[in-house]
Amino acid sequence: MGKIQLHQDQFIIGLTGNIGTGKSIVRKMLQHLGAYGIDADILAHEALKPNSPAHDQIIRRYGASILDTRGAVDRSKLARIVFNDKKALIDLENILHPLITTAAVNMIHHTRLPIIVIEAIKLLESDLAGLCDSIWVIAAQKQVIFERLSHERRMNHTEIQKRLSHQSTPENKRRQSDVVIDNSGDVYKTWQQVTKAWDQTKLKNQNFSVCINTSSNLLAFLKDFLITPFSSNFSAVEEVIFTGNQPGKTIKWLGINSNIPHIHKNYLQQDFIRLVCQYFFFAIPSPLTSENVTTWDLSQFTLTLLGHNFPHSDIVTNDFKKTVTLIEEFGLMHATRQIIFPIEDHLKERESFIRERGYKSILSQDADISYWNKAGYNLYQKKIGNGFDLLSKQM
Repeated sequence: MGKIQLHQDQFIIGLTGNIGTGKSIVRKMLQHLGAYGIDADILAHEALKPNSPAHDQIIRRYGASILDTRGAVDRSKLARIVFNDKKALIDLENILHPLITTAAVNMIHHTRLPIIVIEAIKLLESDLAGLCDSIWVIAAQKQVIFERLSHERRMNHTEIQKRLSHQSTPENKRRQSDVVIDNSGDVYKTWQQVTKAWDQTKLKNQNFSVCINTSSNLLAFLKDFLITPFSSNFSAVEEVIFTGNQPGKTIKWLGINSNIPHIHKNYLQQDFIRLVCQYFFFAIPSPLTSENVTTWDLSQFTLTLLGHNFPHSDIVTNDFKKTVTLIEEFGLMHATRQIIFPIEDHLKERESFIRERGYKSILSQDADISYWNKAGYNLYQKKIGNGFDLLSKQM
């Protein structure tokens, strides 16, 4: 396959696998290890937005009936068309894939981190493969795939089978891979496979080794704060946010909203490991208590506070200031466009502090996380990083 030339001081991992294999959590694991993550599905969302380069092409090809009441493409309507018509799916991919590749290249050029992981279900069938230095395939047993998709996406057996029929076989993907990760079961075993593959790639590839060192230096400020399954204080963090082996309020919320069954009733260690891999836990060790732990969701363009145990006092403590500074640096490293920070309505000093740092009040519907308002919080947003045109080819 032809390789698109990018910077020689970068290393790009292409992450692929069939639907339901768990690609996203493996991408998050690689981000915990120091990679910058690109989710091709999110880029497809961007390409489908009104006023995007693909929008008019999509309407011409599939008709105005696929639009919702706001004039945006309704992905569920579009999916019903393309997954019942092979030619319609090919036409959609011919429209979207070049734009997704353009967006990925633009993001690669703008990230400061030298290791990039691109997650894409059709990676090997698109020009994205030409960007990659190494292809990692995520696999899972067919029974596990069906169970995940029926539970997490409420898809029935026929729908799942139809989606899989439009994707290349696991065997075909394996033949083109450099690394295969079996993500059929225990999340800790998956984490062990990912870290082993990371270390083995480092031994085999000098450029990857150099990139790891560069990434480690850039992310050195996170060393004592970001929690991963092999952090020295992983067990301590686990202990302080659980009481009597039962999840605290933050973990209850995450468990209920993250498709991890029964975490709020019957806690298992691998449930916590999954949450740590899926989200980003930061602990301010001074000394470590539940009040020092925050949980963040890193999407493609937004970093959102999901849970915290800040004291109810309105004092702007040094730990609070340190948390805000740490998160802003983390967001910049991952090229996010905005940070969303909820503050309880009565904490006026803290609201004043983050306003001084450039955060502005936003409506919950704009952030799609109205649960914060229901819980008595105000939402604040800060735009960070340098903006660029995601879908335009750079000269």
